[in-house]
Amino acid sequence: MKCSIFIIINYLLVVLSYKPVILLHGILTGFESMELIKSRIEEKHPGTIVYNIEQFGGWSSLENMWYQANEIGEILANITKKYPGGVNFLGYSQGALLARTILQASPNHNVHRFISLSGPQAGQYGTQFLHFYFPGLALKTAFELFYSRIGQHTSVGNYWNDPYHKELYFSYSQYLPYVNNEVNSTKSSEFKEALTKLDLMVLIGGPDDNVITPWQSR
Repeated sequence: MKCSIFIIINYLLVVLSYKPVILLHGILTGFESMELIKSRIEEKHPGTIVYNIEQFGGWSSLENMWYQANEIGEILANITKKYPGGVNFLGYSQGALLARTILQASPNHNVHRFISLSGPQAGQYGTQFLHFYFPGLALKTAFELFYSRIGQHTSVGNYWNDPYHKELYFSYSQYLPYVNNEVNSTKSSEFKEALTKLDLMVLIGGPDDNVITPWQSR
């Protein structure tokens, strides 16, 4: 799986030319987890400028998704204003969903290509994820935590999409239904227009990930 991912990324980078690349790590990891991709880009495309975002590593990646998106969005804006010719953005796992959120909330962004690598774009629901990150939480009762005021302070609660409790999902989730335009809001049109500014959006996922479930969420 890892080999095939790098083959795909290498192909995409040829298409992406030598525009600066911004990387965003996943949940409960940090920028270190993206160093292999960073070094591969620099190896295959010498001279390409790569930014590996360090913020919200480790446990801080469990902060509310809107809060993370706002903070990282400012970092992205400070980077992209240096490159009027545009940049490319690659997010991994939770970072891929964060990256899309940032783009949708930035109507004046100049990101040309966005790559989502194993990102829970349609949400998360599954035992493998829970056992890995929340070993004491049962799948059938996870909604009781995530669909609550306390649960909505966590990133996972923000994109927990329980197919058996959709009414609670729409009642309590303050993030994913709005980002995915499942409910109308004052930002719905803006989110759509900002995303359509991209020249290319690539969503990469597969059944061998063993973390994001169902894998089709990507």
